[in-house]
Amino acid sequence: MINLTPRDRLQYALKVQRLHEVLVLKDDIHLQYKYKNINRATTQAASFQDKIIDAVIEDAVSGTSDPINSSNIKNGVENIIDSNLKNDAKRISYGIPEKAVNAAVSNISNRYQFILGNRIREEIPNLQGKIEDYINTKNLGNLSEAELTNKLKTEYGEHAQKRIQNIIKDSFHTNECNLSWVKAVYDGYSYKIWNNGRTKRTRVWHKAKFIQSVPIDETFDIFGSYPARMMYPGDLNGGAENVANCKCWLSYSNRPPSDLRGSGKKTTTKKSSKSTKSNKSKNNNGLIGKVKNTVKKPVRTVKSKINSINKKSKIKLKQPNNKLKSIFPKINFNKTSLNLSFISKEYNKNFVRYVDAYAEYINQYFEEVCENYVLIQRFYLNPQHKKVIELWSSKFFKKFNEYLRGEYIPSNKKIKRYERIKNILSELIESTDGLMEPTLLFRGEKDVDLSRFIENEVKSFKGFIGSSFSRDVGKKFMNGGKNPYLIIIRADIGVKGIAIDGKHLGIYANQYEWLLNNGQKYRTIKVDKQKRIIIIELV
Repeated sequence: MINLTPRDRLQYALKVQRLHEVLVLKDDIHLQYKYKNINRATTQAASFQDKIIDAVIEDAVSGTSDPINSSNIKNGVENIIDSNLKNDAKRISYGIPEKAVNAAVSNISNRYQFILGNRIREEIPNLQGKIEDYINTKNLGNLSEAELTNKLKTEYGEHAQKRIQNIIKDSFHTNECNLSWVKAVYDGYSYKIWNNGRTKRTRVWHKAKFIQSVPIDETFDIFGSYPARMMYPGDLNGGAENVANCKCWLSYSNRPPSDLRGSGKKTTTKKSSKSTKSNKSKNNNGLIGKVKNTVKKPVRTVKSKINSINKKSKIKLKQPNNKLKSIFPKINFNKTSLNLSFISKEYNKNFVRYVDAYAEYINQYFEEVCENYVLIQRFYLNPQHKKVIELWSSKFFKKFNEYLRGEYIPSNKKIKRYERIKNILSELIESTDGLMEPTLLFRGEKDVDLSRFIENEVKSFKGFIGSSFSRDVGKKFMNGGKNPYLIIIRADIGVKGIAIDGKHLGIYANQYEWLLNNGQKYRTIKVDKQKRIIIIELV
């Protein structure tokens, strides 16, 4: 039992709730489609931007290209925004007349095409100026055209990619919030309530306690640094200051909210009654019962979380459901988690598809997932723990793990130190609650001894093992190796470990690490020499 103050219990519960909400989304088919649509759009945008960057570099090196005319920005932007927003609208537009959907999506699409097109046009002269300054300051006149081209591509190959991706993500958020509001109008709801984005980076003036609820057809009053009147989160009438990277959302009600703006109780009560009858009628027709509103978020009370913490330190969370069956029908499921026994027989057909879908989803959230685990872990950490983890995050870990594997014999003084650190780190890892949901972890190794990975055999890691929530991070550690492999680790609920994000804990950022204990057992499921992949599950 962990001795926590009431305030600590509340903070703990909120963090666990947020982490669970993020992780269980991977089992929601609607949200899988959403992130596939976003990833498709951002991939298309990256490819389009690559062509523009190549044209700018070609113009700088040989003067034979016109970046603006050759890139055909108008058509490129239309293909990226319009088709993907229309495709994404299909998952949330059930029950809305087709004309209303087309009008709503077209309006959002046209405005974001204008925004994205302007951003791309503005970035072309910016890039031209940077390349010109770079060539002049670095004295690159002695390089051949091919060498100069390669050097410039290395230096500026990702120019403005992040800004363009953010605009695309904003367009999906605006489109989703707009359609959810249109759907609420057609469903007969009377009121709308502003809810915070589920991240601590929410704008202060976007916090729900500062924004009064309003009737369904009225605008919200946004105060604070950038005052505006907005129909829904992401409404472009609020300006970039209120729209960019916004994650807020709406919920809807027929009962007057306690923070309803103004009075008008008689009018709203009458309207609510009428809307209720309308809702009943629509439910009888089977329209609403068949529609899953993906904009309404699951409501979980903090009280229930706190009560469970009072009873025991480990919080029992909702188990993952079987919605992935519709995408991967041959994957077997049991009551508590995904069963990976199918991989040995159908590895190429199903497992790679599952990993790709999971990686696409978690790519949106792995930073936040890691950070939330870190913030939950603060209840276990004392200054000594933090020092040991900082040591692990430094170059110290290399010799330390070599000692644990028997590959390095230090002095007696160092042995005592290593043993003390090993015991502190092991006890800390064992004291945590572990993973809250079944998770895939990724570890890249440059030179793999395949005798450590024999299919269906159970072995133990020698030393503490770092892994990442991000597949891309795992792949980076394969670079430059003689026998590189990506190790995909299937970790179930409760697998012990320490999250290290480099921001709140540890010294190296951008690794989003889950540190496994010394002696952690694993079973090798598959070694694919052609794809350079090893799949293991922790025992």
